[in-house]
Amino acid sequence: MGSTEAASSLDAPITLHVKTIESQTHTVNVLVSETVLDLKEKLAVMLQVPSPRQRLIFRGRVMVDDKPLTEYSLQDGQTIHLVTRPADAPQNQQNDAPRIATGSTASGAPLRFDTPEYLFSIIGVDDNMDAQNVSLEAP
Repeated sequence: MGSTEAASSLDAPITLHVKTIESQTHTVNVLVSETVLDLKEKLAVMLQVPSPRQRLIFRGRVMVDDKPLTEYSLQDGQTIHLVTRPADAPQNQQNDAPRIATGSTASGAPLRFDTPEYLFSIIGVDDNMDAQNVSLEAP
């Protein structure tokens, strides 16, 4: 692919599907040259959820605000998952920036992306909160 073709493919819009925890799916058009923060700002307008309260997940990875969408190899029609931090969630500086779950749980088991511990790390459940009493179900 020549440099002109590469540049024009970065300017080409793609359609992404954004699925919420409530199983609602929204459609958004973006340029692959945009950043994750640009995508979050579009979603903020569409969904009335400020970008700092959004966590976008693609293929089990938390998407980082300053990274370009090209870093995630997104293609037209793919789905991104949106986890929204509650508006009244306490501020926790350690959880404000997206982190990639690594390491292990308190029991020493590997931390998997489909576990409550991983979801709590994304949505910012404070370490002092009792994770056993937090519900993942929609109200």
